[in-house]
Amino acid sequence: MRFLILGGDGYLGWPTAMHLAARGHEVTVFDNYLRRRIALETDSEPLVALLPLPERARRFEAETGKRIEVVLGDCCDQEHLLLTVRNAAPEVMVHYAEQPSAPYSMANQRAARLTFQNNLGATFNAIGGAGSSTRMPCR
Repeated sequence: MRFLILGGDGYLGWPTAMHLAARGHEVTVFDNYLRRRIALETDSEPLVALLPLPERARRFEAETGKRIEVVLGDCCDQEHLLLTVRNAAPEVMVHYAEQPSAPYSMANQRAARLTFQNNLGATFNAIGGAGSSTRMPCR
């Protein structure tokens, strides 16, 4: 089965990708590193530095022989998301591409707006906009 995981760099996305790929499924992950940028901005980076997705995928393939395709992109960019959907031709799309809204969104107005626009725009493009000419503006 072919899977496209939106938010493939996250704490749910990457383990899901590894789990599915290890079981023989074709997996593509799609992520814009927003969570990483927010962690830097708020000085809340993880204790252990995370490798970039392409490097993580290379290491996973070296260890398991299973491939995970990596696409760096933003779900708010409808054209790039649509191109990725066309290229990956997923049978299943898993949507983890939302910024957890608390506590970051309560930090200030800009953080709240970024969270809201990202989450709404990413979801709109994933469920309705990816196949249409309508675009939900994000940031």
